[in-house]
Amino acid sequence: MHATVADVETLLMRELADTEREFAARMIAMTEARLRARIPDLDDRVAREAGFADRVNYVIASVVARRISNPTGGTSSFEVIGPFSIRDQSSTGSGDWLTADEWALLGLATGAFTIRPVISAADDGVRRGSKPDWWWDFA
Repeated sequence: MHATVADVETLLMRELADTEREFAARMIAMTEARLRARIPDLDDRVAREAGFADRVNYVIASVVARRISNPTGGTSSFEVIGPFSIRDQSSTGSGDWLTADEWALLGLATGAFTIRPVISAADDGVRRGSKPDWWWDFA
């Protein structure tokens, strides 16, 4: 395991109760398992890249601290304008555990991507990177 319950307590700036410590230990293991599923060479990268272990510890501890602070992942807002008020509540449930910023800290980007096909020499003898005579069909 990379992160510890003490790391979570440091981020929360308080000692955890016994039940919270158990929950934190399980969440650390579960978060690490999620990271290993997405980064199969996690241990190799920790050994190879300077500072990567610290980033992994920080990300795992942040996820667990966030779950302890807000176990349901819900958000709410309350707005008052004159005599009128509105309250908006939503619960994301289990959803994504890591934020896009946390994935970026680990060197993994999230979000949209673009696929650009490249015509190879195997396609009718057309040179790579040049436009075939039917390119206008897709413009």
